[in-house]
Amino acid sequence: MRIKWDDLTVNFDDYQSEDLLKDWRWLIGSSAQPILISSVGDAFIQDETGKIFWLETGAGVITEVAPSYEEFKAELKDKEKVSELFLAPIIADLKALNISLERGQCYGYKHLPILGGQYEASNFEPTDLSVHFAVSGQICFQLKDIPDGTQVKIEIKD
Repeated sequence: MRIKWDDLTVNFDDYQSEDLLKDWRWLIGSSAQPILISSVGDAFIQDETGKIFWLETGAGVITEVAPSYEEFKAELKDKEKVSELFLAPIIADLKALNISLERGQCYGYKHLPILGGQYEASNFEPTDLSVHFAVSGQICFQLKDIPDGTQVKIEIKD
């Protein structure tokens, strides 16, 4: 199945970047701005120095991917790198299952990887973009200082 660039990214023009990333400021800082959002709800952000970072919302991890926007654009020409950063095989599986996104949605995790969820198509579902960033940011914040392997109990309250 052929994957296009539009399959790997989502439009976030309808959102204020501050609103979208407010629950991630604890990890990305106050000045970082999104430049690209992947279909699986990860953000590529640029800090005040111009560096580009990959915010993996399922794991609560941020990784520098390029020292500048120009170098980031150059890296996006590498098919293997794009496949890794944008989880292209999972997008292909979701497309094969005819699971598509509406405007303002991303493929959100049913079970976050930080809580043991798997990186596979069956663990994704169409999710409102702002809900995805809020919920994943709040959960990852609460788990940031808890050692790997620690048993946790999640309670959802109204």
